Amino acid sequence: MVNSLLIARSFSTVSCGLLLGSTAWAGLAVMPSLIAAQTTSHAKLSVFNGLIEKAGIILPPVFLGTVASLGYLSYSTVGETRTSYAVAAASLVLALGLQVVIVPKNKEMQRQLQTGEASKEDGTEGSRLIGEILYWNWGRVILSAVAFGAVLYAAENNHSLESVGAAFEQTSKPMLAARNLEYGLE
Repeated sequence: MVNSLLIARSFSTVSCGLLLGSTAWAGLAVMPSLIAAQTTSHAKLSVFNGLIEKAGIILPPVFLGTVASLGYLSYSTVGETRTSYAVAAASLVLALGLQVVIVPKNKEMQRQLQTGEASKEDGTEGSRLIGEILYWNWGRVILSAVAFGAVLYAAENNHSLESVGAAFEQTSKPMLAARNLEYGLE
């Protein structure tokens, strides 16, 4: 039988790394490159919109699975490990909260693409919109880094109920004299 805690820990670690990597990549590489590009707002926003659409397909199920997995781990572990998983889950929920600010900006960008407003100017408006999203994306990067760090810390200090029981089993010694040969009672 495969240990459910091992699966949840593995999934949480990998998915927190994915969430951190995707938000950091967007904030360090994609958005600054689009802001610096000498092209129209329509071109900038079209590229950025394509990334948003793909992320909208991939990241929600990963995010929900990660939060559910972290919730399970928070419930199923003890001590510092439980706290670490709870911190990771809370960090990701806070990162989701930043979507309240980011989604309207994405909608404004998509509206400009659909109405053709973005194609009428030199790229300043596109840079402004992407820059606003970049600012809020840094919050997601920081919160994702906290979640990933907490998951790594929890992996290092793994104290689940099963591992505590196994450790006790390995270190406990028989206490009955009848079981101990040195007393000559067997």
